[in-house]
Amino acid sequence: MKQKKLAAITLVAATAVLGSGVSVNALPAVTSTDYTITIPATLEVANAGWNATDGITASWKPTEGVDYFDSGKKLTVTAESANGWALKSDDNSVGYNLAAAEADYSVTAEAASWEFSADELNAESGTNKAMGIIVDDYSNK
Repeated sequence: MKQKKLAAITLVAATAVLGSGVSVNALPAVTSTDYTITIPATLEVANAGWNATDGITASWKPTEGVDYFDSGKKLTVTAESANGWALKSDDNSVGYNLAAAEADYSVTAEAASWEFSADELNAESGTNKAMGIIVDDYSNK
């Protein structure tokens, strides 16, 4: 019986502490997936090495009653390859990296990713970040 009474007193005390006027300002959660990612439909490969594109753009379209992307969130876009990071034509194959910055080709490169903060998504036209394709030197293949 003493244990039940002690548990009840503890519960009342915890409720009193939690309900004692502590105030926390919180932004409403945004659960909308109403954002746009623009990726070039084609990537032109003019030569081995870095080949720039128009970049990747991400923006968020405000929904009714919510005029910002929640500042505690971010959007990350990560590249994948269906051909094992190789440009293929019949039996011919040339390695490439999809990248966020100019660099040399690397057979062990990590998959590229682009991170957009809430401020970048909330910018009037979104934010454009560099994207290009780095192609292995195929002159001797």
